[in-house]
Amino acid sequence: MNINKFFTWTKHYFCIILGFGNNFFSFAILKFTRKIVCCGFNGKIFEFFQLSICAPTGEYSKQGQDDASITCLTEIPFLIGEAKNGDVTAQYTLAGLYDSGLVVAKDMGLAAQWYREAAKQGSVEAQARVGEMYLEGQGIKQDYDEAFYWLRLAAGHNNADAIAVMGWSYQNGLGTSQKYKKAFQCYKKAAKLGHAQARYNMGYMYANGLGVQKNDTSAVGWYRKAAKQDNLKAQLNLGLCSLHGTGVAQSDVDAVEWFRKTADKEYAKGQYNLGIMYQQG
Repeated sequence: MNINKFFTWTKHYFCIILGFGNNFFSFAILKFTRKIVCCGFNGKIFEFFQLSICAPTGEYSKQGQDDASITCLTEIPFLIGEAKNGDVTAQYTLAGLYDSGLVVAKDMGLAAQWYREAAKQGSVEAQARVGEMYLEGQGIKQDYDEAFYWLRLAAGHNNADAIAVMGWSYQNGLGTSQKYKKAFQCYKKAAKLGHAQARYNMGYMYANGLGVQKNDTSAVGWYRKAAKQDNLKAQLNLGLCSLHGTGVAQSDVDAVEWFRKTADKEYAKGQYNLGIMYQQG
């Protein structure tokens, strides 16, 4: 372990923790902890925290920033220097900051650049994210083939996001031929890993008989799993299923309850359907 480098990273990440308080604490402490592990404390912990990287508990607001947060901005050159020197943790961290607009101004081009650098060095999370960015054309020229390439790499390491997005690629023939059964298999694998959108997509596939035999009861079951994770589309569809008695007993009361859940979160389709229910009495 390089003890000097350890203390250097300790200083800079501790500054980030102090600068952003509770909203940014988990984001910073994960970066800090991961770097300690990189210096040689415990490889097993490294694998655990690697999955949790870039997951802030709140949003950073530039309004009302204090001296501590301003001081924290001075640490960005250090992070950029480490990233340019090839440190994969710094590259992924910097990409996450540009991606989210935390600390620095949001810049999807720079986010894509640093995610790609980290991805080339084997960061699974970076591979998954750069795959998504190629798929959507975020900060980088849209390229379905490149997207599928990076997603497949990350999926090979059981990254739930990558597996779920691969399912979407198979479902829509993006970067690969359209294969509903393959899409269903990807969604199922990601759903078992707890991926909310994949669970919603499982419900959609069952509801529409795509890659699997149509089964409204199974569709509702998967929608419920996704709804428990606050997936708005799943909650909306449960409202529609309750309203029409599809895969579940017909219940206007349940329909209103599901529509209200989505409406309370300002989901336009939920608000519309709730309005219709009130209009019809």
